[in-house]
Amino acid sequence: MALRTCTVSFAGPSGVRHSVEVTADSIYEAAALGVSALKSDGWADAIAPGTELEIQVREPATCHGLTVQ
Repeated sequence: MALRTCTVSFAGPSGVRHSVEVTADSIYEAAALGVSALKSDGWADAIAPGTELEIQVREPATCHGLTVQ
């Protein structure tokens, strides 16, 4: 699979939507890279099991949802 630019986002308990842009081979890799980047950011709300992520893939533009486990 080709590398694609993706935006990984989630809405925290405070109601604020947090997002980060990553480059990945799959939506699962994008989720892992996004969670790692958001956790190290310091501004994002806590991400825990059950947190719903939205992954937007560019070229071709698609959107996927999954839950952190």
